[in-house]
Amino acid sequence: MAGPPDESSSLALGMAWVSRLIAVSLEMVVPGIAGHWLDTRWGTQFLAIIGFVFGAVLGVWHLLVMVGAVGKRRPPQSKPGERRKSPEASDSQDLPKP
Repeated sequence: MAGPPDESSSLALGMAWVSRLIAVSLEMVVPGIAGHWLDTRWGTQFLAIIGFVFGAVLGVWHLLVMVGAVGKRRPPQSKPGERRKSPEASDSQDLPKP
């Protein structure tokens, strides 16, 4: 009998990442292929380049979103030798006295 249903096997996790990477690679390539098709259809020479550039930007952005590097705020870095305020410290100390 298999393990609990909430635990995914390593094969399932690997296949999930493979499907994500295939999706990202298609996001990178399909706009360029569509641009090339439009170039041959309309007799232009720049849509393929625009499509590949757009696809690369879109693919890199999607990769960054997948790994969590975009959209998350990081706490500010303190300089060496600088003390950080504790979260329990009250902000009332920063207010001017009347």
